[in-house]
Amino acid sequence: FSPYVPKAGQALIASNRGTDAGPASLYQADETEAGTYAALAKISGIGLAGADDREGAMTPDGLLLYFASNRAGSKGGFDIWVATRAKVTDPFGAGTAVTELSTPGDDFPDWISADGCRLYFSTNRTAANPDVDILLAQKQP
Repeated sequence: FSPYVPKAGQALIASNRGTDAGPASLYQADETEAGTYAALAKISGIGLAGADDREGAMTPDGLLLYFASNRAGSKGGFDIWVATRAKVTDPFGAGTAVTELSTPGDDFPDWISADGCRLYFSTNRTAANPDVDILLAQKQP
């Protein structure tokens, strides 16, 4: 679930593969020369045992990844986390909570600009609020 296309020929999804109802992890697949996608590979570095990681939004260069997680340190529900890496062949760091965007409800990154300065995200702001808003966060490059 939660498909995201950082750039043409690349797909990012969340899946609880093999657990049916267990916590999800983020996976990536690249398009092959034959026009099909290679097997999904778990995104290394960000996963924590028992954490439910979803809704990945990655810059086209593959160096900046925002994702939603309910891991320890979250304000409540799913919060927005960010992880970086120096090269696409490196694993991502474990991730840091983006506290200025996280609420007691559920918060999910939906799209990140190529320069990493604009992030659209959805939030219900409180666990009791069924309404979801789509917001834009912007930072200076």
